[in-house]
Amino acid sequence: MMTRASFPLAVMLGLSVCAAASEAQGRQSPSLNIYVIDVEGGNATLIVSPSGESLLIDTGNPSNGRDADRIIAAATDAGVRQIDHLIHALHPRVAIMNNGTRKGGEPEVMKTIYSSPALDDLWQIHFSLLSGQEYTTPGVFIANTVDEQPPVMPIAAMPAPAGAAPPPPAHNGRAYWIKLSAERDGSYTVTNTRNGFSKTYKPAK
Repeated sequence: MMTRASFPLAVMLGLSVCAAASEAQGRQSPSLNIYVIDVEGGNATLIVSPSGESLLIDTGNPSNGRDADRIIAAATDAGVRQIDHLIHALHPRVAIMNNGTRKGGEPEVMKTIYSSPALDDLWQIHFSLLSGQEYTTPGVFIANTVDEQPPVMPIAAMPAPAGAAPPPPAHNGRAYWIKLSAERDGSYTVTNTRNGFSKTYKPAK
């Protein structure tokens, strides 16, 4: 979720809040600067544009202030006094998997995705033979199936290829994509171009 913040960085990180729009930083730089911050297994990336506008992707792990201090140090180095945009992706509502028919979609992966807190839907670029019926997402969320349709789809997942495995089935037919359209109010719509199915997700409250 992307929001705009007007609180000082320390307050934003300490309270995990985002507020109304703010002006871009006055500091100018000839470079686009990206800070990949060490937050011990979490994620925090600070991006500062040449105009001084700042984007923070994730805020690290909950801690006694360690991660916030590290992010503040990077922001200070960049000359940033407040965050203009915050993307917090720790609890996604929608996931789009760029997988293949035999790449991605193994049972353990699918279990992890489905157990993600607050996840509403999983969309996939390809149907995965590695998922079987037991772990696959409903077909309405899958953009591409397989060129040669089998007569039945097994319930059990297909074992992942190993060693001198035969090449995966070629997908030479028409390719479909998944389109996400985001609105200014925070809502977004995901569309499967294969079947025209779309779903709109309202802003999180």
